[in-house]
Amino acid sequence: MIIPVPANSTYVSASASGGSYPGPAASTALVGSNVVLTVPGPIPGGSTFTPPAVTVNVTATNPGSVISQYAGT
Repeated sequence: MIIPVPANSTYVSASASGGSYPGPAASTALVGSNVVLTVPGPIPGGSTFTPPAVTVNVTATNPGSVISQYAGT
């Protein structure tokens, strides 16, 4: 999952928690201006799981709105 760092903000940190995937822990990393959530695989075909919750902390750089959006598949 790719989470763009919102406009009018500066990235501070990100973390992943929870979810139902039984494998190794998921991780987050800042790649360019995106926070990338990685869930280690392989994930068996036909399996069902809940991805972890992602918390992204940013600091507003200007007055106004900071709006978060998701991208990716």
